[in-house]
Amino acid sequence: MAIINGTIFNDNNTVNGSPLILLPALDGGAGSDILNGNAGDDILNGGAGSDILNGNAGDDILNGGAGSDILNGNAEDDILNGGAGSDTLNGGASSDTLNGGAGSDTLNGGASSDTLNGGAGNDSLNGGAGSDILTGGAGTDSLTGGAGNDIFNFNSVSDSPAGLSRDVITDFVGNGIFAGDQIDLSTIDANSTVGGNQAFTFIGSGAFTAAGQVRYSEGILQASTDGDLSAEFEIGLRATPQLVANDIIL
Repeated sequence: MAIINGTIFNDNNTVNGSPLILLPALDGGAGSDILNGNAGDDILNGGAGSDILNGNAGDDILNGGAGSDILNGNAEDDILNGGAGSDTLNGGASSDTLNGGAGSDTLNGGASSDTLNGGAGNDSLNGGAGSDILTGGAGTDSLTGGAGNDIFNFNSVSDSPAGLSRDVITDFVGNGIFAGDQIDLSTIDANSTVGGNQAFTFIGSGAFTAAGQVRYSEGILQASTDGDLSAEFEIGLRATPQLVANDIIL
């Protein structure tokens, strides 16, 4: 493995991997750098500063580090880690994993079936083509699946709390069968007053009568998890699409 290091100064380097070296690790160091991978499987570390990382061909790992970075996976199955700062992650072709990290990030999956994790901050996730998995995480996130049968995944009530801080799904298309987009709530405990991970029950548009219920009305999906008959969790669905029980993984 070759390691090419930038300096601790404001280096502003352009660093290119050699096509003759397998698995090079390119380290930008401090400053705003441009790192270009080669045709192999590369590891690119931006370090401090606002960097541009281009994986090019091969299965690459791109680590933005500190600063507001641009990460381009390009071809093959890449892993893009934004790190700190407000980053832009572009997966490109093949099936990529995009992790925004801290900051308000923009994640674009591109072609194929990608996994997008916003992390902290108010993120914008765009799956693009393919059947993608989108997890906004903390913050007020905008989730766009794009083409394909996408899964919008929520792991905690705090991922999308009730009120103006809720996440918004911009293009949900559910079919009421096991095809089309789905909203995955299965890792959220539906009833916090009972031990274990309870499953939700979908009640249509009716009012809550107990903990563990999910309702949908006027473009807002709501869940009650503590028995006070008010929503602790909400998701906004733009354009008010139809929604039935099979559109939700409970």
